[in-house]
Amino acid sequence: MTKKNNKINFKKGLVILGAFVSLLLGGLNNVSYALPVVQQYPLITGYFDTVSYNSTTGNFDTADSGIAQSLYLTALDTSQNNLDIGGLVSYFNLAATTANGSVTGGFSIYNENDPNYISKNTPYLAGDLTALTIKTDTASPGAEVYDFLFTPTAGIYLDKYAGYTGLIEIASNKTVTVQTLYESNPVPEPSTIFLLFLGIGALVLYQRRKMHS
Repeated sequence: MTKKNNKINFKKGLVILGAFVSLLLGGLNNVSYALPVVQQYPLITGYFDTVSYNSTTGNFDTADSGIAQSLYLTALDTSQNNLDIGGLVSYFNLAATTANGSVTGGFSIYNENDPNYISKNTPYLAGDLTALTIKTDTASPGAEVYDFLFTPTAGIYLDKYAGYTGLIEIASNKTVTVQTLYESNPVPEPSTIFLLFLGIGALVLYQRRKMHS
C-alpha cells in the first residue's frame, strides 16, 4: 500500500508541477509595455515659414523655410542652447513623401557660418524620416499637427539622439520641436503575479499533504 500511495503521490506531484510550469511560462509571456514617452531633453526648437502637405500626392514640404533657434541638452543647459552663429540663424530643412502608410524623406539642421559645417560639411543634426502621424490641434479646430518619427544619422549632436527614436513635431502655428522617445522596461501585469503566487501555493500545499500522508 505504501508503494502504491507513493506512486499516486508522485503522479499528483508531476501534475501539480506541470500546472505550475504552465502557469509560470504563460505568466512570463503576459507583460505590459508602456507607451513611448517623450523625453524633454535634448530639445531643439524652431519654426517654419511654410508648411504644406498634399494628401493626394503625399508630398510634405517646408520649402527650405525652417529656422532652428535653440538647443537644450538638459534643463540646466545655458552654454550650448543657442544655434545662432555670430547672430546668423541656423536652418532647418525637411521634406518627405508618404505613400501607402510609409514615409520617405529626411531633415537637416545646420548653419553655413559654423566652421565645422563649412570645413567638414557637418550639420548639427540630420536623420531619415520613418513615419508620420497627423493629429487635430485641439486648441485650434480645423488645424493639424504633424508628428514625424525619425532615425538620427549624422551631426555634431548625433550622440545626444543616437539609440533613440526621434520625434519632430510641427504644430499648427508652424513652430517645431525635435525630441526623443523611449520605452520603459516591460512590467508584469497583475494577472501574471497572481498566477505565479497560485503556482507556488499549489506546490506548498502538495508538500504539506505529502508530509502528513
